[in-house]
Amino acid sequence: MLRSALLNVMIKAARKASRTLKRDFGEVEHLQASLKGPANFVIAADRRAEEILREELELARPGYGFLGEEGGAREGSDKTHRWIVDPLDGTLNFLHGIPHFAISIGLEREGTIVAGLRRLGAAALDLAWVAAGRFDAYWERGLSPWDMAAGIALVREAGGFVTDLEGREDMIKTGGILAANEDIHRQMLRALKDAPHSLSVARRSSA
Repeated sequence: MLRSALLNVMIKAARKASRTLKRDFGEVEHLQASLKGPANFVIAADRRAEEILREELELARPGYGFLGEEGGAREGSDKTHRWIVDPLDGTLNFLHGIPHFAISIGLEREGTIVAGLRRLGAAALDLAWVAAGRFDAYWERGLSPWDMAAGIALVREAGGFVTDLEGREDMIKTGGILAANEDIHRQMLRALKDAPHSLSVARRSSA
């Protein structure tokens, strides 16, 4: 299944901003021992990431409004669309050197959220949380075998269902995966098959 053009725009922006966040995260450990501490550094990293996201999204969709955690609201010429962005969801984790944070991008159309890709960046952890019941479901494409092998075992041992995005046992071969309990798995598989380009289907779902 191919991603929509809009989803590609969001993913591209998130990946570009993530490069600076990963670089800055590598510096946090060195700042822990400084007298000033890393707080100001993290605030600056947060703002840098938001500015990259704003520039990338604006370049791809001129006129869309923008609401960011750091910079607030900016109106665009297109009053029907607005990006809603958190450039660093998990600031405290980032501040304390815990590698568990995310970039969150949502798109609002005429007051309704129609698209979103919140990236945790750890397929193994996402699958483990499905097994533990913390997530209702998880789906992804473009994974490598080592990203999912252990997680597949965890979900199945917990009684969950795991297939590729076509409902087959070819996760390792295709790189696509859908994990959930029996009922949710069936519903999500149907949604993914019926509307492969839909932006209303979330990458992950939690209770």
